[in-house]
Amino acid sequence: MGMNQRQKDILDWVNQKQRVSVTFLAQTLFFSEMTIRRDLIKLENEGYLKRYHGGAMALSLTELYPIEQRMFINEHEKRDIAKYAEKHLRDNQTIFLPGSSTCAYLLPFMKNYSGLHIITNSVQFLVTLSEMNIRCTISGGEYYAAEKVLVGHAANHFFRSMNYDIAFQGCDGITEDGQISVVREHAAELFRISFTNAEKHIIIADHSKYGVRCTYNVCRVDDADEVIMI
Repeated sequence: MGMNQRQKDILDWVNQKQRVSVTFLAQTLFFSEMTIRRDLIKLENEGYLKRYHGGAMALSLTELYPIEQRMFINEHEKRDIAKYAEKHLRDNQTIFLPGSSTCAYLLPFMKNYSGLHIITNSVQFLVTLSEMNIRCTISGGEYYAAEKVLVGHAANHFFRSMNYDIAFQGCDGITEDGQISVVREHAAELFRISFTNAEKHIIIADHSKYGVRCTYNVCRVDDADEVIMI
């Protein structure tokens, strides 16, 4: 499974506007409507969006994409966020890094530092960091396939047992008045643990999260040391 640049641009427009027409996409991206329709069929079949007659609409927050699909959404913004967030990395840090598509873009920057110890619940992160020869410890717990993470009581108990120099957290919503929230209960619990056990808290989110309110409130913007949103 993969997307070309045109298909990534289509998905970015769909998620930004929530509902777009084939005509709009064809005129904006300078491709024929026939090409756009073929792309929309492919993207719908792979679970990225929903088509309607004459256009496409974004999935709702209750239909979150699997992480391998979310990696493609607002990809450029996530790369820029990770590049900006690198300023918080130091040698010999113990880092709380739960599995999220935005956090995943931090991984390549970690090879620039020595003595890092990454604590995660992400099986995907464990494999990537091991290939980079970066020390990584993964929690126990029940495997949640959509996000390739371990969750539940065992995972929470593990994370509570450790202290962290810094925690990076993605989120699903940031309202205009500064309330930060997430869709999944297990993600909310990890937020609370990190705010108890980490000395520094950095929240990273792309612009599509702004103005969104989700099920579980986890903190406010002012509670974090920095919120990086592009």
